[in-house]
Amino acid sequence: MLDLVECAADFQAFLESRGVNFAFIGGVANLRWGSARFTHDVDLSVFTGFEHETEFIADVLAHFEPRHPDAAKFAQQARVLLISGKGNIPIDIGLAGFPYEEDALGRATYETLSEGVKLRVVSAEDLILMKAFAGRLQDWADIEKVIERQGKTLDRALILRVAEGLAELKDDDRLVPELERLLG
Repeated sequence: MLDLVECAADFQAFLESRGVNFAFIGGVANLRWGSARFTHDVDLSVFTGFEHETEFIADVLAHFEPRHPDAAKFAQQARVLLISGKGNIPIDIGLAGFPYEEDALGRATYETLSEGVKLRVVSAEDLILMKAFAGRLQDWADIEKVIERQGKTLDRALILRVAEGLAELKDDDRLVPELERLLG
């Protein structure tokens, strides 16, 4: 996991030098708010809106190796830029553009993940929301660990309020009841 944290810190420095609004999600955030589990990549979200992706993609690809043959085109279509970071570790960059994503990045904080390394990660609440929206079995297992570890410190009202809009967007009538059940 130390290699992942070092890779994330290196990429964070790149983003900070450009004044980009970003936060780590996925396994790195799960390490902070939930529990450590095996992960082989670094996931993060960068707010590009829907007008500035092209410039951001070009800048990143000028400094980092792409992991897709036509990385720029793929990123424009899928809104995920796939690159290799320090130590050849995969980095998946979600290109955020929706108001919820901007709000979530605004709530992100710098957290110590290893000695002397602070990374900007989404809040525990936003990690839960992002994982619920993704909805894979591993995501729900991660959500349970975050709830178990963070307990009463979670802003349940925020989670459930935002979850309603995300469930509507996804057309998923099980998302909110499942979060209510897990939150107790």
